[in-house]
Amino acid sequence: MQAAMLSRGIGLGLISGITHSLRIGELLPASRHIVSTGAAYHLMSSQRSTREEVYRVQAWFCEQMRGDLEEVKNRFWILQPILET
Repeated sequence: MQAAMLSRGIGLGLISGITHSLRIGELLPASRHIVSTGAAYHLMSSQRSTREEVYRVQAWFCEQMRGDLEEVKNRFWILQPILET
């Protein structure tokens, strides 16, 4: 991804891992060919009682991702099919 961000190459990545870079213009879609893998990230905590701070960080993180995904969906129509799922 670093090479792509420096305009020295291309990058392949999960959309959920690069939405912030797409949103702020560090990366741009390089092709109309999009592959949906079904891969995902999951937020996990231990089996012990989870502290309230962890829930607040989780909520903040999810809200940031939702905002990034929505803005990327509106900005790059080519990515809309994979962002609708």
